[in-house]
Amino acid sequence: MNWADFFEPKVAWLFVGLNMFPPQSIKDAMEKQMRAEREKRAQIAESEGARQAKINVAEGDRAQAIALSEGEKQRRINEAEGRAFEIERVAVATSDGIRQVAASLNETGGLNASPYVSRV
Repeated sequence: MNWADFFEPKVAWLFVGLNMFPPQSIKDAMEKQMRAEREKRAQIAESEGARQAKINVAEGDRAQAIALSEGEKQRRINEAEGRAFEIERVAVATSDGIRQVAASLNETGGLNASPYVSRV
């Protein structure tokens, strides 16, 4: 490289007078392509929205099914506990009655009070 290269004029860019406006057919094609792209994006957004809505409905149905199942489970537990308590109360009442009859029979003259007791 020599000193003359530094002083040599250089062209940074060249402007050639061109027609900057494309023909109508190209404009129409570009507009058609842009419209197609917009429609495609709109369809994608719509399908994503529909997909998310289906997911939300499915999650809601799942949560509802779980809640109903847990409610049914708790109802059955409550019914079983109620039946168990009822059976226990009947057993306690029966045993209390048997104790009272036994106590009465052991009292003086208690065996004479009951016609169902056999005398051996």
